[in-house]
Amino acid sequence: MGNNHKYVYKTIKEYLMTEHQERMKEPFDLGGWTDTFVSDCPQQTNGFDCGVFICQFMEKLSRKMNSPFDFTQKHIPTLRRLMVLRIGDGILPSIYD
Repeated sequence: MGNNHKYVYKTIKEYLMTEHQERMKEPFDLGGWTDTFVSDCPQQTNGFDCGVFICQFMEKLSRKMNSPFDFTQKHIPTLRRLMVLRIGDGILPSIYD
């Protein structure tokens, strides 16, 4: 959201720990996690594409890509369609390999 608010990290970690405990019946290990703020992160320009942005951020971060945030608002319609196709096909291959 363009701001480096420390409470956001705390809130997300608490959410992950609670969800993991409830679903997996064991604590979530946050060892090795670091709070990172990326100042030049793509920003959505509307109030409804946040889910697509988050999915793209998480996919790229999880794949440990060197320059992970190479998309903008103009790419979102195409990325949304690709996400729907991948989910519908029941596969999650990388479109970035």
